[in-house]
Parts: sequence; structure tokens; C-alpha cells
Amino acid sequence: IFESAAEESALSSFLASVGVAWVARQVEYIQRGPVQLIRGIPSLLDEANEHLQALSAMSGSTYARLFESERTAWEVRLARFRDAMELWAEVQTRWLHLSNLFSECNAGIASLRKQLRQEYSSFVSVQARFAEFTTHSKSAAGILEAMENSSGLDRMSMELSAIVRSLGKFLESQRSS
Repeated sequence: IFESAAEESALSSFLASVGVAWVARQVEYIQRGPVQLIRGIPSLLDEANEHLQALSAMSGSTYARLFESERTAWEVRLARFRDAMELWAEVQTRWLHLSNLFSECNAGIASLRKQLRQEYSSFVSVQARFAEFTTHSKSAAGILEAMENSSGLDRMSMELSAIVRSLGKFLESQRSS
């Protein structure tokens, strides 16, 4: 009986520690132009993956069935968070690359904007949505809550990928001429 109680207590404590680690988790934001960028995304993803692995391993315990609904809820929530954070990282990386290219400080920007009008227009549109998204995320109680409403990141990622592809084609055509 003592062993059962100790095992149940350990599982309960672990689930509580996951909640403490994630519910009000704050991240550091860095202002870059109109966008708030998250610093330390790889460490956030590592921690989420570690917790997901531990939650998965927990299901093998004979005492886990007492906590199955809470364990499953955290597993689902953290998996969604991880997926959204990976999308954020993609959008953030692509946005940074393109913002440097399309920045006002770039000497060749006027010519590039004329030649890539549609891509630049798409970039400006994505930038506005990403800035709004990041501002909203920063105002959330924590990063987990912020990532629960990550709709739109996938579309932004696809649009930025299309811009990068178009830019690659443009650069290849410039090299060929």
C-alpha cells in the first residue's frame, strides 16, 4: 500500500510540476520593427518535448490510469503547443530573412521592390498579420495560452515560403542573364 501511495504521489507531483512549468510560462520578446520575436524557441521546444516524453512514459505505469485524463490533456495541450511553436519558428525565421532583404536600409530595395512587386506586397501583408499576432501573443497570460490561438501561422508560413521560392527563381534568372 505504501508503494502504491508513493507511486501515485509521484505521478500527481509530476503532473502538478508540468502545470506549474507551463500555465503562466513567460518568454522573452524582442522588438524587431513592427514584430515581437520570441527569444529561445529551441529551448522551449526541447522542454516541451521532454515533458511530452515523460507524459508518454507515465502511461506505462500501473498507477497512471488514476491520472489518465489529466495526463492526456497535458499531452494534447503540449503537442499542440509544440506544433504551433515550430510554425512560429518557421515564420519568424523566414520573416527575419525577408525583412532584412526588404528593409529600408537595403540600398537596392527600390529596384528589388519594383521587380518583385507582388512578393513585396505579400511580404507587407504577412508582416502586418505577424505583427498583430505577436502583439496579441505577448498580451496573453503565458506562452501556452498564446499558442492555443495560433490559427493563421500556417498560412503565413506558406506565404513566406512562396515569397522565398519566387525570390530564388528571380535570383536564378538574374544570374542566367
